[in-house]
Amino acid sequence: MQILTSLLQTKSTKSQQREENNIKAAKKEISKDAERKEEAVKNMIGGDNTKNETVTSARNIHKTKPAKIEEEKKNIKSGEEKKTTMTEKATGEFVPAAGRVEFPWEKIGFYIDAKHPPTTRALRALAASGATSSASASAGDAVRRYISEKYYSDVYWNTALAAGTLAFAWAAGYGGGGVLALGAVLLFCWTIYRTEMRRFNTNLRDDMRRIAASESLDTRLETMDWLNSFLAKFWVIYMPALSEMVITQANNVLKDVEPPAPIRKLSLDEFTLGSKAPSVRSIRAYTKLGKDVYRMDWDFGFTPNDTDGMTREELRRKVDPKVALGISVGKGVVSASLPILVEDMSFKGRLRITLRICDAFPFIQVVSVMFLEPPDIDYALKPVGGNTFGIDVMSLVPGLSSFVKGLIDSNLRPMMYAPNHFDVDVRAAVESSVPSAVGCVGVRIRALEYARASDTTAVINPYVEYWVEGAADARHRTTDIKAATRTPVFNETGFLLAEALTQKVRMEVWTAALDGASGALKTRKLAEASFDLEALARAPRQTMRELRLEYNGHAAGRIVADWQWFAVSAAAAASSASGVLVLTVQAARGLSTERSVLGRLATYAEVRVGAHIQRSRVVKDSNVPEYRLHFEQLVRSKHDGAVCIAIKDTSSYGETTIAELRAASVAEFVKKYGSGAGADADANADAHPVRFTTGAGELTLRVHFKPLQPVRMADDAVFQPPLGAYRVLVARCEQLRNLETIGTIDPYVTVRTGGREYARTRVSASTLDPQFNEVFYVPVAAKRQPLELVCMDVERMGADRAVGRFTVDVGQFFVPGYDAQAAGAAAQVVRAQLTRGGKPAGYIWYKVVYIPLLAVQSRREKLAQAQEKRREEAAAGGTGGAAGQHSLKDLEQQAAMLKDYAKHPDKYEWVDEKQPSASSSKPVKASLTLEQLASHNSGVIGINVLSGHLSQKNCYVQFLFDERTYPEFTSPRAAGTSLASCAGQAFIRDLENSIMTVRVTRSRDVESRKDVVAEISTPVRVGDALRRSYDAPIDVNLPGCSIRLMLDYIPATVDLGPSETMLDTGTLKLTFVSASGLKAADLRGKSDPFCAVDVDGRQVFRSQTVKKCLDPVFNEDCSIVVPSRTRTQLTVRVMDWNAAGDNDPLGHVALDLTRLPPGTPTALNCRLSTQGTLSLRATFRPMYVRSSGGSGGSSEGLSGVPLKLAGGALGAAGGVAEGALGVAGGVAGVAGGVAGGALGVANGAATGLFKGFHRGNASKSDEKSKGRSKGNSELAESIHKSINPPAAPSIRRSMDTNASFASSAIPGDSIPGTATISGLSFAAPWSGSDPLCVKVSLQSPRKSKSIHRTHRAKFDNASHSFSWHESVPFKAAPGARIVFSVEVYHRLGRSTQLGSASVALADVSGISDPVPLALTVGSQEAHLTVAFNYGA
Repeated sequence: MQILTSLLQTKSTKSQQREENNIKAAKKEISKDAERKEEAVKNMIGGDNTKNETVTSARNIHKTKPAKIEEEKKNIKSGEEKKTTMTEKATGEFVPAAGRVEFPWEKIGFYIDAKHPPTTRALRALAASGATSSASASAGDAVRRYISEKYYSDVYWNTALAAGTLAFAWAAGYGGGGVLALGAVLLFCWTIYRTEMRRFNTNLRDDMRRIAASESLDTRLETMDWLNSFLAKFWVIYMPALSEMVITQANNVLKDVEPPAPIRKLSLDEFTLGSKAPSVRSIRAYTKLGKDVYRMDWDFGFTPNDTDGMTREELRRKVDPKVALGISVGKGVVSASLPILVEDMSFKGRLRITLRICDAFPFIQVVSVMFLEPPDIDYALKPVGGNTFGIDVMSLVPGLSSFVKGLIDSNLRPMMYAPNHFDVDVRAAVESSVPSAVGCVGVRIRALEYARASDTTAVINPYVEYWVEGAADARHRTTDIKAATRTPVFNETGFLLAEALTQKVRMEVWTAALDGASGALKTRKLAEASFDLEALARAPRQTMRELRLEYNGHAAGRIVADWQWFAVSAAAAASSASGVLVLTVQAARGLSTERSVLGRLATYAEVRVGAHIQRSRVVKDSNVPEYRLHFEQLVRSKHDGAVCIAIKDTSSYGETTIAELRAASVAEFVKKYGSGAGADADANADAHPVRFTTGAGELTLRVHFKPLQPVRMADDAVFQPPLGAYRVLVARCEQLRNLETIGTIDPYVTVRTGGREYARTRVSASTLDPQFNEVFYVPVAAKRQPLELVCMDVERMGADRAVGRFTVDVGQFFVPGYDAQAAGAAAQVVRAQLTRGGKPAGYIWYKVVYIPLLAVQSRREKLAQAQEKRREEAAAGGTGGAAGQHSLKDLEQQAAMLKDYAKHPDKYEWVDEKQPSASSSKPVKASLTLEQLASHNSGVIGINVLSGHLSQKNCYVQFLFDERTYPEFTSPRAAGTSLASCAGQAFIRDLENSIMTVRVTRSRDVESRKDVVAEISTPVRVGDALRRSYDAPIDVNLPGCSIRLMLDYIPATVDLGPSETMLDTGTLKLTFVSASGLKAADLRGKSDPFCAVDVDGRQVFRSQTVKKCLDPVFNEDCSIVVPSRTRTQLTVRVMDWNAAGDNDPLGHVALDLTRLPPGTPTALNCRLSTQGTLSLRATFRPMYVRSSGGSGGSSEGLSGVPLKLAGGALGAAGGVAEGALGVAGGVAGVAGGVAGGALGVANGAATGLFKGFHRGNASKSDEKSKGRSKGNSELAESIHKSINPPAAPSIRRSMDTNASFASSAIPGDSIPGTATISGLSFAAPWSGSDPLCVKVSLQSPRKSKSIHRTHRAKFDNASHSFSWHESVPFKAAPGARIVFSVEVYHRLGRSTQLGSASVALADVSGISDPVPLALTVGSQEAHLTVAFNYGA
């Protein structure tokens, strides 16, 4: 740069002609220098005159293609100036020619000719460091790059060599050396220089040859003579085997084909492709399409009739290709076989194959194949005549060959004729070929009998090893060893993953014994058996299956086992926590080498899922190891068992963990690292890198979870005590996203945990800001079990859709020192963001408190402990026989251990077997009696369903508790009419007053009345049922069904208080007496007042209007359902009625329901918010009232449709319902008073019942129920023998017709009820022949409305009657009448009424016995039998 600057400063201005001459001279010098360099390169590579060699600068290895040099020389010779290194425009700016920058060798540094220097502009362009033009910038960069390379290569090396020579010469002279020493130094330096030049020339020659070969691949066709030679030798050996294999497999397929008449059979008689092998003429490769793409053009052909190049011996042994298809026609004597021959096949074409490379096994992502041109296909077809008289129809029939060729081309052209290509995803095919589990088989080894006559061993200690055929050793299962018996009883269960139902389970019986000399355990195989899993495809559950034991083909006894199949099912993800974890650990990157002595790692991956461990191979001497560990692990519950992937290094002494990836549970691991969200993970997604939670680096893995049906054997379905329960208050939602195009969504909230939906709020119709104020209790099976709140929208057609979801942070509940009582008191309702697809979808207000359970033993754990204690006592008391021998052996072993302890005391640790170890992770559970358990009023009730018989096939059994409309537990679907054993749980807030309803349904989610098959006639008291079923099973009887069950109970650690008992919920009877001093709203100084009642901001009742009065007297009653006295906001509004426009408010008052004494009428004189007072009488009756809106309740829920009074009023007592548990008792009733009705609106069909309460019949409370909880009273129950119809839960939006009738047509206290129509009986045979039905109507003084029509029934001549047995739900005031009309129903015309009967509801209130209604049907007298369940 200094030389250039000095030249620019000293150079004077010359004429334009001198500048042009200098440029021409520079061009000639460039041409000569290029020729000189090309000749030097040719000499270095041995005179190879290849056109594709690259001219390289001798020392700087700047490569320029020879074609460019030739082109440059031609341009210079012809006088053209287009291709020169620099050209000058009219503006005087130098730019590279043809868009390329050719390096200006002669114009840099000492290459510049002092006699003919370049122009000033050229030098300035070369020296420019910050030029704005692209040409100047490129030139400046070239100068800087050249100088940098010179100083770091040529100049540096030459300077170092010269300096080294001088230094050595000075050292030799300084040391006293003479001329010889100087000569030795020069010889040494010359040797080094010569060696370096040889190395440089060798490397340059190798580079030039490699580049020349690479450049020639795109244009040069590579012959494949070596491959053709191999194919020619291999084809002679392989072709006979291939022909035999094709004939065998084809005939195996053809024998099952039913050919069309008159063909009797098809067979492949002959198949050979000849003795001449296919050949590849040439291959052309394309290597510059990208680092991940490689392309080849193959010119290949299969021409067996081409004899060119074949020797005489090969021609003599030549076999022509031939395919013979045999067609057999006729039968018996009149039959023939007609061969169809295909001969002389040939095929030629040019195929382009493109490979896309990837960085993971199998390292080829996609293979694309296309024909560059239509292939040439030829063959001879002889349909008749065979070998002797066969005629080639392809050559005989004009145009047939071209027609067939056109058909072939038309089918292949859109698939693989250029530019179309056929793609094969090799990686997906290889990954799909990896065995993958399609389900799990459960095996319970019950017992075996070993009876091999040839085995005379006195004592055997048998055990069973079993596995799925083809499984690895790690998947083998083994039972315990049973001592000294030939008929061991195991009753042990194991689960095996299976890849297909075509596999077999292998079972081997072994015996184990200790070697007396060495003390080693020796085993010997006794017998074996196998079980085909195909049997489980027909019957997924098989019990007491007996298999034959064999040894060397001879009978050796029998083995008895239970089998059950659990299939992989995406539908099971919502209800099951079981599944198969599929994990692929591919590689690790960025690992720390601090602990390695040499800085090179030798690592392996260890995967721990719960107690199961998988290890990869050890990858030595690599800091970026590839593990390729793929395995599948059965997970019984994805919320249990931590997951840890540890990278361990073995390069130094011992093993060192250098990185870890951890998750608290499988569910968390899949959610964080799975390809997708949770159960939505994609099994075919690519592996992705994740950062280690501990240590440096990242791990490339693929995670997928395949859900299974709940993995547990049918007989193992027992109640597993949870750790606690979440108390979830869903207050409200706001600013929800409206998913409806027209209208507004109808939201409700579901509470989900453990892979299933546990609770559901009622539906709020047409709102974006719904109010709920509902509390749910959700059992928790594992620590940190996730809790999710999902806002849903009801859909009329199809499944409901999610509006938004939120996952609650439950980690705070499981920290040490958590106090549930204090946390519950301090918890506040908080707001959380709902999200849908990662975007905000509104807000939800909620509160969650965790309630732990007492660490007490369940009933099963107490039984197991008692059995263990009996076994210990029996073993300790045995003084002879086998027991005594085993005790003696134990004493001998203890004595031997004591001797060894005296010598090596450090090897032993004394443990007291009676006391639990301090290091044990399992908490010590107390054993409480049933009375002690029942003294706690809240906890989790365990439901153990032992068996069941249902009236219909493939149904479910659901258990509902208290007023909650969503089932707490739903059984698996029954196989036929038999219900297998299963287990569930539910949180009980008030044990003594809690009730349980059992029903049988056709579907898991009940949406209409027809989904309910049967329901228990009266709810079951949970406290009484627990006492009766704790030690022995009880039978719950439903119409046509029977369920056998046992109950268990685990109490909570905290007292929930009166607000969570039955005292907090019930019905409120309000009597509007009068009002005084109301505000005048009309111009004449009067008002038209009426009263309205709002519950949580929704109107549920409206009184009659009193015209033109400021001191009205109402004397009107209403009954209102109060979900919770502590959370429900009840407001009474006094309004002024207007004929036109909105009604005017006259004042309002909010009632504090917590101050009302239960069961006692209370007079209230309330001051309105404006002026005046309102006189009321309020009576609150605690009871559980379940809306017939069913699963999730309804949008209204408080007025307009029947509700189930699922509990009794205060001051009653009783027992378990008769018919439900087979013991005396009844449902909760009211002593001496009317229980009151219940108003409510539910979506769907209204089919709930008012459980009738009788006057009198009150019994005293059981003394045991005293003192349970403060304020809790005792319930009296009366026996109801009437069978109630099943409820029909539904969350669909539809206003019930009975609700509108009851609320608008009949004033007064509307009460829900049912009427069960049994039948119509005649004294004599009926004279008619048409089927009859009964229409039911409600009638008031102002209105009549039809509410039901039964099905059409035929006359029974034996009993002289019609039978219906249908129940009709309704809601009406006692002043209404119910009308029953007997009709002949016509679909296309008006029905013909034959007679009718009516009855006042006040006359049947409280009557449970069937009532015969007399009526005339046609001309005959008859009686219609109806059972009412209405009022008290």
